[in-house]
Amino acid sequence: MTLSRYDHRDDDAIAEACAILRAAGRVDAPWEHPITPYRHRMLVRHGLEGEPATAYLLRTGDGPAVGVAELFVSHWDNPSVGWARLIVDPRHRRRGHGRTGLRDLLAEARRHHLTHLTLEAYDTPAAQRLGTGAGFREVYRETTRLLELDRIAPATLTDLTAEAVPYAGDYELLRLAGATPEPLLAPLAELTGVINDAPTDDLVWEPEVFPVQRIREAETAQLAGGWRPYRVIARRRDSGELAGHTKVLVDAEDPTAAIQLDTAVAGAHRGHRLGLVLKTEMMRWLLADEPGVHQLVTSNASSNGPMIAVNERLGYRPVADLVYFQGTVDLQGADDLGRAGDPEP
Repeated sequence: MTLSRYDHRDDDAIAEACAILRAAGRVDAPWEHPITPYRHRMLVRHGLEGEPATAYLLRTGDGPAVGVAELFVSHWDNPSVGWARLIVDPRHRRRGHGRTGLRDLLAEARRHHLTHLTLEAYDTPAAQRLGTGAGFREVYRETTRLLELDRIAPATLTDLTAEAVPYAGDYELLRLAGATPEPLLAPLAELTGVINDAPTDDLVWEPEVFPVQRIREAETAQLAGGWRPYRVIARRRDSGELAGHTKVLVDAEDPTAAIQLDTAVAGAHRGHRLGLVLKTEMMRWLLADEPGVHQLVTSNASSNGPMIAVNERLGYRPVADLVYFQGTVDLQGADDLGRAGDPEP
């Protein structure tokens, strides 16, 4: 098994990787919109927020690729912690490719001088065997939820807004489409850091940093990558202080699909149902300006009860659990992953 690195300019590799991702999606996440070569190319080039992962194809000798791998390391914070995805083509599973692919990813992590590697996967028996078999430990869990936006009854949004008004009357809502105006960048960067209050369970992970340049680079990458960004901000009427925000990306290539990014409320402004207000306003905006959006996807830490409660009020339904395994890159026996033993399903 070898990891063959590729980038956005390699048409053959993009097509090969996309075919594997679509085949795996039909088995592992049938609710997802099938990824297209354009969308995959843009993610390989720009990432979702301006920091693309290193992309690899998994090959056995000179034959066709049997899987896709990604290794992500941020240059803003946590430079010693890598994040990895490893996806084996369903036609080539149960042959040990996951084990040998993970062995090679660990070698790449060592080459990048990382101390920890975090492996993300849908929670399946195969993923559990691969993660624990490598000596990794489950440290974090997310639940992915799906909202069929075009099935929301207008009365539902009206009722939710009316419920929150007595609590949130001291706040006004701002709608921002596209890039953030310059005067709002610094306060928005500070507000974005509130995401560090979200649960991280047992992850080895230091608080993230969000300078203005990071916000600007993320927005530039999203626009260049073919996304239409929508952000709703709650602002205190008397002081002008930003209190909370929520952001959604609509896929410009396939505007029936959208991704929910961060929703966060600063600690001093909690207790005013701003999470519910922000998300309700976002739904209202999307229904008016993006009527083609059918599917909105979000993921939250399974331990994040307050945000899950908001999502359930809006009608999100769980479709999958994501599990994160983490281990040190110098795990004893890691180099034996691809050798004798039961094949990885």
